[in-house]
Amino acid sequence: MKAQAKAAQVEVARMAEWEALAMGDSGSARAHFDLAQRLAQVRGFQYQTLSTLLDAPVDEVLERVEDVQKPRIEGKPIENPAVIKAVLGAVPNVLPNLSGVLNEYFDLTKTRHLRKSEAQKHRWILSKRRAVENFLAATFPKHSQPIDQITRTDALRFRT
Repeated sequence: MKAQAKAAQVEVARMAEWEALAMGDSGSARAHFDLAQRLAQVRGFQYQTLSTLLDAPVDEVLERVEDVQKPRIEGKPIENPAVIKAVLGAVPNVLPNLSGVLNEYFDLTKTRHLRKSEAQKHRWILSKRRAVENFLAATFPKHSQPIDQITRTDALRFRT
């Protein structure tokens, strides 16, 4: 019984790892960072950037290196660069663009709007979307700038 339960857990972890690997070919830097976080989590680690790992205790770093070198399939380690980069923190942290932040905000504040009618929710969302769209139209022609690249100059350009 215990072995069957453990095997089921391992199978779920493996499937999650393969699904994350399959999703990793989107080309988006943010998607790659999210993928790296999921891959590290599947391996039992919290994703940490390389600079953070350099300050970590040696035992923790060695544990990660040993995990990458562990035999996984037919006695051979998996030599997937995405997994290695995820476990060893080689994927740079990329912040979402303003539209992505807005969508995260909507997801995080869903419970605040449970008692609103559909029309009220629509008006509430629409006002936020219009503000972001107007800001992006005035400042960024491509709408794909990460949020950390928005400057005071951009805000002043929007205000005028």
